[in-house]
Amino acid sequence: MMYSCTHHTHNDVMTRKKTSTIEEEDADLHMKQMIGQRIQRVRDRMNKSAETISKKIGISRSALTQIETGRNNVSAVMLWKIAAALHCNINDFFPSVPEAVSLREADTAVIDKEDVEAGKFFREAYKMDTK
Repeated sequence: MMYSCTHHTHNDVMTRKKTSTIEEEDADLHMKQMIGQRIQRVRDRMNKSAETISKKIGISRSALTQIETGRNNVSAVMLWKIAAALHCNINDFFPSVPEAVSLREADTAVIDKEDVEAGKFFREAYKMDTK
């Protein structure tokens, strides 16, 4: 009986790590942008300016704008303050996460209606065929 072994060079491993890190960074950026867009949507629906909300929560207007565009990380405490200032539920800022251990295509279709990239993220996370 013969066994074969695949040898991976250090560069192969580093390339995979870099690719994985870039993909994770892209997913993180997309999630920050999605959260920011939802904050802005709620703020617009409430007819509140970025200036008004930023003063209420103690940050600059530009800092709030950076959160809304996904250019700035936002802490859980800051999300809570924004939700309180907008008189909304903090859950309004996040896409729903399936509660099941597995994800069906019908579930991703529902997610796709809100955000195609989020649907793609879930299909990849659950190792489903991507569209």
